[in-house]
Amino acid sequence: MNVHRLMLCCAMVLCGCSPAGNTKTASPDGSANRPVVLAARETPAVGSARDEDAADDPAIWIDQADPSQSRIIGTDKKGGLYVYDLQAHEMQFLQAGLVNNVDLRDGFQFADGMAPIVVASDRDDQTIAVFRFDAATRQLQPQLAAIPSGFPEIYGICLFRTPNGAMHVIATSALGAVKQWQLAASADGVSATETRSFDLGSIAEGCVADDATGSLFIAEENVGIWRLAADPALGDMRVLIDKTEGGHLTSDVEGLAIYDGPNRSGYLIASSQGSSQFAVYERSEDNAYVGSFTIGAGNGIDPVTGTDGIEVSSVSMGADWQGGILVVQDDENTEPDEPQNFKLVPWTAVETAIGEMRAK
Repeated sequence: MNVHRLMLCCAMVLCGCSPAGNTKTASPDGSANRPVVLAARETPAVGSARDEDAADDPAIWIDQADPSQSRIIGTDKKGGLYVYDLQAHEMQFLQAGLVNNVDLRDGFQFADGMAPIVVASDRDDQTIAVFRFDAATRQLQPQLAAIPSGFPEIYGICLFRTPNGAMHVIATSALGAVKQWQLAASADGVSATETRSFDLGSIAEGCVADDATGSLFIAEENVGIWRLAADPALGDMRVLIDKTEGGHLTSDVEGLAIYDGPNRSGYLIASSQGSSQFAVYERSEDNAYVGSFTIGAGNGIDPVTGTDGIEVSSVSMGADWQGGILVVQDDENTEPDEPQNFKLVPWTAVETAIGEMRAK
């Protein structure tokens, strides 16, 4: 993994000196100028040692009654799940195995009522770990189920809700295999029925399903981003929307996230780990490439490099997060030199960067 440190000018001419200001710098691969955004908050370092690859993937739970009380769930793949508030304070740590990726959906029908469901890929026993999120306490409850993946090494995970409300989970593997299951409540937790399986051919991790459009995106790390139907009944035919060789991505291609705009507008965002950039695509059918940005040093927070997992929300969550939030894992957490953590970026900063991309 190539690590690039980005240094910003003190004078933020383009941002008007706002806390989440943007500027431009030469991109890490030297190919062009990229907009640079700044994180507004960062979480404490995860508990694993500095030389261990530990923090990996975030998910966002929206408090419908008071969005400012929403929560971020982040994985420490050496031992569990963290819950953070929007000020990036640690609110909970739940020991939960070697959990790598995490995803969440509201409104799953458990045996005793409806609640948010959280799933994580657990490389301790190669299972899908299933949890319930308690909206009242804003905390994770102990693990409910462990669904065997059948993979030698499970990697990525994402959830998909069909138009009729059925909940599906998709998992990826170190060998490129992909599987999908339909989830259902059971007397002792959650059960799963496999609905499809196919092979991409090489290591795959990041995935995201767009419930509104029915698209599933999967990052084959050394190849690019695939799009296919999230509904297994529609088949496995896929399209490569961008690639590492001759495209806009630098391997590894890692986290994927959907920014859900009105009337199915919005963006697909991808972590181009090898260049420490974030690629932006239209959410529309052709997923046209818009441009890439980086997250630089500012607001007393170090630059973001080598990102694994990402998540984004379009919900306004208070003054700091008008229009939403982007949460990213940071591979090199410096200033001070500590174990990995997560950075929180206001969507307004990303939106400004997208405007700069479009103006080119």
